[in-house]
Amino acid sequence: DLNVGQVSVFGQTLNTVRIQVQRDADGFKLNVENEKIAGHIFLPDNKKQTLTANFQRFYIDSSNSGEANFDPRSFPPLLLTGNDVRFKNKPLGHVGISTVPTRAGLDIKALQMESPLLQLRASGAWSEHQTHLKGEAKSSNINSLLSTWEIPIENLIGSTASAEFDLQWPDAPYHPVINKMQGDVAIKLGKGRILNATNSAELGLGRLLNVFSLQTIPRRLSLDFSDLTEKGFPFDSMQGHFNLKNGNAVTRDTDLNGPVARVEANGRIGYAEKDFDIVLGVTPYVTSSLPVVAAYVFNPLAGVAAWALDKVVSRQVSKVTTYHYTVTGTWENPQWQQQ
Repeated sequence: DLNVGQVSVFGQTLNTVRIQVQRDADGFKLNVENEKIAGHIFLPDNKKQTLTANFQRFYIDSSNSGEANFDPRSFPPLLLTGNDVRFKNKPLGHVGISTVPTRAGLDIKALQMESPLLQLRASGAWSEHQTHLKGEAKSSNINSLLSTWEIPIENLIGSTASAEFDLQWPDAPYHPVINKMQGDVAIKLGKGRILNATNSAELGLGRLLNVFSLQTIPRRLSLDFSDLTEKGFPFDSMQGHFNLKNGNAVTRDTDLNGPVARVEANGRIGYAEKDFDIVLGVTPYVTSSLPVVAAYVFNPLAGVAAWALDKVVSRQVSKVTTYHYTVTGTWENPQWQQQ
């Protein structure tokens, strides 16, 4: 039963640590307690057996964790769980990891994270010079998650989010290098809103005619006009597939579907150079069946009124198709040009 003034472990310094060691038939049982780490560890005599650990709390300090340089080939089989894990002051919640050694490093059989904001399942491998992870992640509140991880979210108000990923980068799992990541990511967002959206005449017309859109009639019946009164560009769903390579994210099938318009995007987002080369297709929603819908949902008088409105704006409506834009330049100063 030891009280140690200072211990260096996992690339960081722990002060005032209590360590209790008990000999077992197959190895040693350790109880470790400190303000940052508290848990039980079993160290087997046979290095081929699994080292197991369960932590009530496990806080990895941001100041020194980046300096740690672990060789994954030196690790035994691992089975680690933590009820309250934090990495660089960011909460990960409950974390579990299971690994087995290979000639190149570690085979990550399972990596799991569970918190109120994030659920993650992944597997992969960690070699001396590369990490590969494949899995899926879900969040019930993407804004709170990004805010917790100190990722700027000034122009997005979102709800649910999910992602499937197959990524690799030339460093350890705990040190992802975004500029050198390669692989694929598929992202889906639930209902949300993009702030500071373009205020073009085309989107303005779509916003005015949104009241009569077939796709938003159920919303009107519930007296929900929030997408007309709140700022920004509302969407009901957003999804896209991105290929990451050489500091760029390339997409061919990203689309944003909302009550005002549908927006399709394809092109390149440079996260190394922080620039754009994207083509956007914006299609405002307009229906040609306003009288029928109004008569069916409301009453014949409303149908007549809608029919009259349809005749008044028919010349403008007939011109509304898909508007194409190219977006180039830097993130700070993007250049928009209509095709």
